[in-house]
Amino acid sequence: MWRAPVRRAKSRADRRCAIRYPLAAVLNPLRWLQARRETPVPLVLYTKRGCCLCDQMKSALAAARLSRPYELSEVDIETDARLNELYGRSIPVLAIGGRVAFKGRIGAGELERKFERLAREWSSGREAQES
Repeated sequence: MWRAPVRRAKSRADRRCAIRYPLAAVLNPLRWLQARRETPVPLVLYTKRGCCLCDQMKSALAAARLSRPYELSEVDIETDARLNELYGRSIPVLAIGGRVAFKGRIGAGELERKFERLAREWSSGREAQES
């Protein structure tokens, strides 16, 4: 007579492993390890208080599936007269690797494409400086 296999509860070590390594590590472990070792790409978001478009840009950043690690810093343009003159009417402004990439609204797909290109340029320029 056929019996259904008995399912055992996962051990504590199996659960820890599932938490420690995300799905990306299972699907493509080399790329995941490489991304963890890379220096984060600097992102600067120029913003000011009460900006609803800035909140939308932050949510687009959170929704985007960026291939490299990044470090986001927010700069309030109202604290610096020069920045207020430069970006006063066009906030939010997102700079990727020191280059202005977006002004105003962005979509997650558009952000992913431009981030990949500018991050690649930033890392190649950084490697050239180290050599």
